[in-house]
Amino acid sequence: YIFLYRQLRPYRKWTCPPVDISVTEAEIWASLRTEGINPASAVKRLIELRDTGTTLSYRSMELLALDKEAARLAYIEENKEQPLVQNTLISCMDVLKKDGDDADAISLLVVGTESGQLFILPQDPQNSNVLCRLQLPATPALLAVSGVFDVEWRITVICRDGRMYSVKNGEVRGTAVLVGSSVDLGSQAV
Repeated sequence: YIFLYRQLRPYRKWTCPPVDISVTEAEIWASLRTEGINPASAVKRLIELRDTGTTLSYRSMELLALDKEAARLAYIEENKEQPLVQNTLISCMDVLKKDGDDADAISLLVVGTESGQLFILPQDPQNSNVLCRLQLPATPALLAVSGVFDVEWRITVICRDGRMYSVKNGEVRGTAVLVGSSVDLGSQAV
């Protein structure tokens, strides 16, 4: 436990970066704010966006979940002035050695999020940016990390869609790529 505490101490105040929001969805909420669109048309456009496969923010999904028109109007009035940001939660973590395999070598935190993103964080996340970011096809649930960040590394990711993906370092430092095809597990991994 002491080892894990020392590894996580620099990350105590780190928060996941906000998830990118669809430009069209942001335009719809901006139109609602300026009353350039009526709520019924906004709901119809959000449904069309969702049906075309666009990932919507929690705010829009909550609005679409409401059945009654009066409840939707009240929800829009309550939320239209709030900034449209989509935060996410951490779903899994592991560590990746930075420059050597020694037990006391510097480690980097690898974080999977509910929004399907994979981050490799620097040693001091308060003073620098994310070292590597990759969008996965689904929410990661389990990580298996091997290798050294400065040389070569690979991360095996099992996602909640019941598939296993392999991620490795890209040709350019600070990039990651999905390798090969995914493996269908046939059931959820535990």
